[in-house]
Amino acid sequence: MSVSRATIYKERIKTVLLVVLFITAVLLSYLYWRDSSFLEIKETMDNRLSLTTLASATIPEPSEFICPVSVDVNFGDGTFTSFHENAKGVWDLLLPFYIDFTKSSGLSVETLTDRQWDNIMSFQSARCCFDYGLPVSYFRSLGAVNYGESDYFSDLTVLAFSKAFDDSFFIRSADGGCFRVRASEYDSSNILSAIENLRSLSTDQYYPMNQFLGTDNTVITPFSTSIDLPSLQFRPSVPDQDSDFNTNLARNFFGQSLDFIRTVTDNNGTTIFMYNYGETSLTVYPNGFFEYQDSPVSADKSISFTEAFRTASAFIADHGTWSAHDGKTIHFLLEGVDRDIYERSSVYTLRFRSHYGGRKIYGSDNVLTIVVTGSQITYYSRNLMIPAEEDFTVTPNTGTPNYPFVDVVSQGYKTIAGELMACGALEPPEDPGVLFDAVLEQITGIDTGYFEMTETPRKVCRPAWVLTFSDDIRIFYDLYTGEYLGTIS
Repeated sequence: MSVSRATIYKERIKTVLLVVLFITAVLLSYLYWRDSSFLEIKETMDNRLSLTTLASATIPEPSEFICPVSVDVNFGDGTFTSFHENAKGVWDLLLPFYIDFTKSSGLSVETLTDRQWDNIMSFQSARCCFDYGLPVSYFRSLGAVNYGESDYFSDLTVLAFSKAFDDSFFIRSADGGCFRVRASEYDSSNILSAIENLRSLSTDQYYPMNQFLGTDNTVITPFSTSIDLPSLQFRPSVPDQDSDFNTNLARNFFGQSLDFIRTVTDNNGTTIFMYNYGETSLTVYPNGFFEYQDSPVSADKSISFTEAFRTASAFIADHGTWSAHDGKTIHFLLEGVDRDIYERSSVYTLRFRSHYGGRKIYGSDNVLTIVVTGSQITYYSRNLMIPAEEDFTVTPNTGTPNYPFVDVVSQGYKTIAGELMACGALEPPEDPGVLFDAVLEQITGIDTGYFEMTETPRKVCRPAWVLTFSDDIRIFYDLYTGEYLGTIS
């Protein structure tokens, strides 16, 4: 059967038209998707596997956030002091001595008892005290030499030097172990001179509690203090129930277009953004606090504390939270480190707390938490009140003297005992007459800081005495009136 020439021409025209239509469809699809965030979303999701390329913003180094909660100094002549507000400066002064010490020849480690530790620290000494276990691998990123310390301890809560053995540094680990790190040769003259020079930086003289409170507790405390802290008042910069804020925050995590993101908002105003059937999610609460979660990708990758910290810092910088870290108002310092293992990948949980003028702001609204699994961010929550500059008020103290610490405990010990009992940290004594002594024996630290009082619509942070007890219990009293403010456990 022959086919006419006209029919052949028609079929060819149809074929050409189909080809043209196909090419046109491809071009139109390209033009449409070019301006969407499909590729951007894919890149964002892929980058969760390795965040080392993140952060076009400036990424702070770990050293900017790592600081002892105090540096306690015994001058060896019956006088003591403790640096809190300027602990970072003193830490930066003493740390290079330890880094150089690790390069000494013939280093060895020996275990000490608590009694030996206390005796050694009764000589001229300086103790840099952390309220978490700082991984010793961090010091190697600063140039310290590995001397096999990880066979004895993996982290430290105290790094100390004492004139009792001036060829050594002393370590207390997070599990309570005490260690002496000894060098066969070490010139200690420079660090001894540096410790002596700390007298000129001290503004308050401290005393062991057993010298004026009739207790065996040797925790040092100022009998009174010249510390002059203002009160803080602010309105959060995040407006309540602001859908634009939620959307812009989601775009920061998922890209400019949210076409592939499922959004759910409940009756309380909490909005959840989900990607990949909920494998990755962002939950934004009505007050602006948020949680980002990403399911761990199975990977055999173990990284150091410093690598994990830099990965976390890059992620946080890329998502804007370090914007308040400008040294002028609210800034952040590392408050806690936990290490775990997930399918042979290292897992680091880092917690940061807000500070003002070197003093901690205690409260539920001042913590940032981030989890690094391998090199992937699997959790990130920002529970911080970062005030807008125009809504931030600093009210200076008008000459009111500090309420003496000794009066806080002597007049408030029954309240303190009640709080400790409620937390399960103190058993009611059979003899009520020993209750005061029982409270004093429980004190593990005394500091000053800020306690956050919730006063809608503004937040007030009051200067406070901070009494620390075992099990990380803290009880707060107003620095100027001696009024009980609250307990955090």
